[in-house]
Amino acid sequence: MGAVWSKDDMAELRHHMRMLWISYDPAEIGRDDTYDAYVEEALKLCIDKAPQGELVAFIDWVTYKKLNMDRTADRDEANAFFAKKVSKWYRDCELLFGSVE
Repeated sequence: MGAVWSKDDMAELRHHMRMLWISYDPAEIGRDDTYDAYVEEALKLCIDKAPQGELVAFIDWVTYKKLNMDRTADRDEANAFFAKKVSKWYRDCELLFGSVE
């Protein structure tokens, strides 16, 4: 059975997800608020234990549709790597603190 996370716990998760996006910065914009609109959905995919392909598809949608970046093999690879990093981060959070309920 998972833990019941408080509002503060969830805020902390959102903050860390935001930091992951900022550190990834696929558009190389360098603004702290560039990816804020995508934090909640990425976190929801993690909490819902969506298949890895869904997280990759979401990151692809952000980079290619919302940020209007050109699709390249390198960008596809970077997006897939970022999705794995996010998934691992969330799994580590669950191991340490329990599943979000």
